[in-house]
Amino acid sequence: MTTQKNKTQIVNLGRLKTAELKPKRAKRRANNEGSIYFDQKKKIWIAQLQLGIHPQTGRLIKKTRTGHTQKEALEKLTAMKEKYAVVTH
Repeated sequence: MTTQKNKTQIVNLGRLKTAELKPKRAKRRANNEGSIYFDQKKKIWIAQLQLGIHPQTGRLIKKTRTGHTQKEALEKLTAMKEKYAVVTH
């Protein structure tokens, strides 16, 4: 027969185990930093940068580059940010 103390220990251990198994949340990028994601179907990493809104059509202007690795896609995103940077004073 288990005592009340043993039951609470088992419950507490159960909570610790479930807390350890929770996946970590993905880190979020700030606004205007672009996005990087993996396309399962094409098996490639995609870097995407939103540049603004087209004045006549109202659609988003997006630039997209692809890479075989996440690091390669990140390098391409950084290059896009430098190329299309808008200087505001």
